[in-house]
Amino acid sequence: MAIFREAKAAARGAPSPAAERILVDVARQEMEAGETREATDDLTALFARVHAWGTLSPDDPVQNLGAVERGVVEGVIIRTLAQAGDFDQALNNASKFDPAPKAQASYVYNWIIEAMVEHRQTGRALEAIDACVRADGSFPFDGAIALVKDGDGDHSYRDEIALDALRAADAATETIDVNTATNFLRHLHAIRPGLDARVESIALGLLSKVGTSAPSDGGPQARLANAALLIAVIGEIDPDRAREERIEFPGQLPGSSPLHVEATKDGRMTLGLGASVEAKVADQSLSNPAGALAGAEGLQDAGARFRSLAAVANALAISDPEMADRAANDAATLLRERDDLWLTSLASAMKLAATFERLGDHRAAEDLTERGLDHADAVASTVQREVKDLSPPEQAQRFWGMALTTITLAAAFRPAAAVNPALALRHAREVESPLLKPGVLAVVASELAKRQGAK
Repeated sequence: MAIFREAKAAARGAPSPAAERILVDVARQEMEAGETREATDDLTALFARVHAWGTLSPDDPVQNLGAVERGVVEGVIIRTLAQAGDFDQALNNASKFDPAPKAQASYVYNWIIEAMVEHRQTGRALEAIDACVRADGSFPFDGAIALVKDGDGDHSYRDEIALDALRAADAATETIDVNTATNFLRHLHAIRPGLDARVESIALGLLSKVGTSAPSDGGPQARLANAALLIAVIGEIDPDRAREERIEFPGQLPGSSPLHVEATKDGRMTLGLGASVEAKVADQSLSNPAGALAGAEGLQDAGARFRSLAAVANALAISDPEMADRAANDAATLLRERDDLWLTSLASAMKLAATFERLGDHRAAEDLTERGLDHADAVASTVQREVKDLSPPEQAQRFWGMALTTITLAAAFRPAAAVNPALALRHAREVESPLLKPGVLAVVASELAKRQGAK
């Protein structure tokens, strides 16, 4: 598709290594849009390009950023190829993988094995596990979980995988290895309760290691988080023993909470701890629509109330269009009354436009889309003003910290393209920053390909 080529051309104006990070995201969306041959060529060339950077010093800020970005770029390439079913190329690239500092080979082999399960082509899974272990000693626990859960796999084969993974879990010592091994134990308990005695024994052994080890990567909080996860696994098998271990473990153990993206009052994107209010309300709407709507309407914070109403409308658009329409109109009214909500809730506002389109209110959808794209333009213009006078290395460094901004713009342009693709494309083409323009062009191209495929 010509728009993907336009996005790649725009990326040439970005400094390295930001350009490579941008190009891999364009190629990933190109692959998902069905442009398989061109995407594969792009990914193959991009892998060769970043792999040729050779040894990069972690002591040099510019080279260290290059090492981090290369690890991300190569990882996305390997994952994209695996998800497309090109396991020959994915495994070939994985054998050359340059992990980012403190990353491991299991990072990519997990994705390859999970894709093998999804494509029902697990004949080379053991080869992938062996290659991973040979690369740096790490074990692809997430891939093992997928194999053990695979109902189409031979029972004895799955048992062999489970036992190999248990041996690897028992040998784990580093913070990251203990974390991924613990996640494997939790899943194995759920799908192979006959192995509970072994699972509990290994979890207790890991907990003992964690309790006596010095804090390593991730600091003391990572160590305590691993302990909390291990005690949770033990508790699912032997609650009394878990209570004893929690009392005896040195240090205050944390709970576990997911992260969500949220905006500050000045529109800056940040991460919040725990499920967002709107996510909780959206979940509730599936079982108690009236209660979810009442809960959203009763929120005191205007931003949380708007995002929650928009989430309820989106969740109920098919199952209860009447209530969804009420929630959507309440959210739109709030948006008209509080223009500052565009700054803190741009992605939710654009999703609301797409919800109106699904509900058949094209006029409301168009109105929100036009206003939202104007606000997206303002975000992109602000970024361009902030970076245009920086040196190329400074721009690349700034791009590394702009992940939440690029996520927000993608979340704005995607629903806009679903409502009015021509308008979304025009706005994407008007973005000046080469750090942002390729990404929004690729989002619009992806959405257009999806529309064409549905016809």
